[in-house]
Amino acid sequence: MPDSSDTNDRFPTPGPGADDVVETAFSILRVTERRTVVEYVRQRSTDSTTVDELVDHLLERRVASDRPPTTRRQLYVSLRHVHLPALADAGVVTYDPHGADVRYDGSTDLTALLEALEREQ
Repeated sequence: MPDSSDTNDRFPTPGPGADDVVETAFSILRVTERRTVVEYVRQRSTDSTTVDELVDHLLERRVASDRPPTTRRQLYVSLRHVHLPALADAGVVTYDPHGADVRYDGSTDLTALLEALEREQ
């Protein structure tokens, strides 16, 4: 059985507003498309990607996971009008609603939570 010091090494220590951070992180990560976008932009070697690249990646993942089919246009519209604005509001990405570039902002709270979860897997 791990002692409390072991647990503290694996999970970030909650600070002021920790409940808000956790709530925001889980609201982002519970949606498959948002979680997939966050994983993709975090793992890229360049600073930015495009909405078209994200759509391609989401389509590939959808086919690989046997999720119900959707059209490229449906994914594009949902990214532009739902998922990217939600990720931008949470401080995870920056994007121009009229442009094509999407940039990962490296939200420290979300990154710390994701890294802790990855270590647990």
